Amino acid sequence: MRMSRATVLLLLATAPGCGDSHPISPLTPSAGASQVQVQQPQNVAGYVGDTAFRSVAGARVEVLDGPQAGTTITTGDNGQFSYTLTSAAAVTLRASKDGYIALTKTTQTSTPGGRPWVYFQLEAVAAPVNMAGDYTLTFVADEACTGVPIELRTRRFAAAIAPQANTLTRPGTSFALTPAGAQFFGGLDHFTIGVAGDYAAFMVYNGEDFGLVEQVGPRTYLGFYGEARTSIGASPASTISAAFDGVIDYCALTSDTGWTYNCGSSPAVAHASCQSKNHRLTLTRR
Repeated sequence: MRMSRATVLLLLATAPGCGDSHPISPLTPSAGASQVQVQQPQNVAGYVGDTAFRSVAGARVEVLDGPQAGTTITTGDNGQFSYTLTSAAAVTLRASKDGYIALTKTTQTSTPGGRPWVYFQLEAVAAPVNMAGDYTLTFVADEACTGVPIELRTRRFAAAIAPQANTLTRPGTSFALTPAGAQFFGGLDHFTIGVAGDYAAFMVYNGEDFGLVEQVGPRTYLGFYGEARTSIGASPASTISAAFDGVIDYCALTSDTGWTYNCGSSPAVAHASCQSKNHRLTLTRR
């Protein structure tokens, strides 16, 4: 089972009684996040995923210290787990499952007195497939996307995939794909690839924003938001192709958009937003 990063953040940060009014990122905690004591016993909100952003079901989570040391919990199908702290102090947990490298983390809170949470991102024991290199990136819209002009339903870009710094995991598990040869809106010009063994996840979004927004003409844009997932097999692979589950958004405005991409920010001449699980993402190594 898989779960998007945005969904994980909301689950960990907006549970009733957590004391936080906004989502937090367990991968990049806010400046206020620290390993602090909670004010009273509360339920820990926990999640175990892997470096390809999949939920890890059936993982064993063990409490290593505090009055509940030795307690074990098993993650559900969605990778989540929870248990009630009997002490106000932060605790250390260890997550493990066959096929993955065990990881130890300490519970955190985003604000003093907030609900404690912990996020595990486990690495596969198998070596990650080699993704780095130069590619041709192709998006093909679902045939049902008749609102998107036919000349824009297939888009090709030269693209480079390079390792992305991630202090939480070993090299080779996180990459950034940056396309070239086109004009992109703002900073919506790259996306993250997570790798676990020979499995890769292409996360074409930036939080709740589109991952790529191409400016295809004056005040005219084509946005891509969603994800593609596949097992790659041999490394390095010459061609990678997977269903792209998400939105391809065509927007022609009467005036310039603001600093964010939002087709509703000014009157549109035309707007077609096509959500489908049958788009296609293909990478061909050059």
